[in-house]
Amino acid sequence: MSGYLPVSAKDLRWLNLACKAAEKNDAGVYRLAAIAVKGGSVLNIGINKHRNNPLWLPELARTEWSTHAEESCLKHLDTANGCTLYIVRITPGGHTALAMPCKECQNLAISRNISKIIYTTDTGVETLKLRDLPVPVRGRSRNVARGMKYPVHA
Repeated sequence: MSGYLPVSAKDLRWLNLACKAAEKNDAGVYRLAAIAVKGGSVLNIGINKHRNNPLWLPELARTEWSTHAEESCLKHLDTANGCTLYIVRITPGGHTALAMPCKECQNLAISRNISKIIYTTDTGVETLKLRDLPVPVRGRSRNVARGMKYPVHA
């Protein structure tokens, strides 16, 4: 179940940290960062990597052209059980945009027992509670490039 839920000051703090990580990302046009947090501590930070242009990375296999920020964050965690994942997407114009995880990343989060995902949208922030999702998640996620300038700052 996805939707608008009020975010706490702590959530805004983690989203702002994810914004800073995304700003430093040089992976391409859209910069994403994901932060796994549990008990007030950062467990791991991941960013999207590689460009999706096969001409730039001809030596890599097709599946390795890019790594999603969520995958980068979660794949090296020993324990992610019950943590919250914060995801931010920054556009070339410096605006936050829709960072809802794709279905594959939602399934990865479900398999790692993430409790919820808080992500930026083109109008603010939304929460995805994974316990309310069917397993496995099916379908395609949308990709939106509109946004507003850092709406997560309190």
